[in-house]
Amino acid sequence: QRSRRLLEILLPKEGPPPSGTELPPNSLLGDCYRVVRSIGRGGMGVAYEVERTTDGRRLAAKVLGSNPDRTALGRFAREAQLMARLKHPNLISIVDVDVTESGVLFLVMELITGTTLKLCRDQYGELRFVLPVLRQIADGLAAIHAAGIVHRDLKPANVLIAASST
Repeated sequence: QRSRRLLEILLPKEGPPPSGTELPPNSLLGDCYRVVRSIGRGGMGVAYEVERTTDGRRLAAKVLGSNPDRTALGRFAREAQLMARLKHPNLISIVDVDVTESGVLFLVMELITGTTLKLCRDQYGELRFVLPVLRQIADGLAAIHAAGIVHRDLKPANVLIAASST
């Protein structure tokens, strides 16, 4: 049923595609993800901390922003498909990809508690900090490239530093 809904929103048809909306805390995303809070915004949408209602596990959900065109929907679905294939300790794992009843596409991934590399700018000169980070970025990129994927948006704001690493 999920695959059918996903295909229905990606296939060309009349009218505008469904748009993402702001999700208030405690609202339900899909069938089993309760929104805890908004944790970030990017070019494609909004990220939320969510709790899976079946087991209480805390995860992150990326929801497409408002008024995505068919190209954006396709790119988002492709990103989810590619990321779901990758398994590496320096890459975020995809847990689920789904479409809400109203046609809003979202992906669910592991939740990383910490900060971004961009916010660690004051530590860039410290070799004890920067060398392990650069090594992990290179290892993650090597895994991505080995899968035939080119990362098109690598920047300090998109590199997460886990709290245990800081």
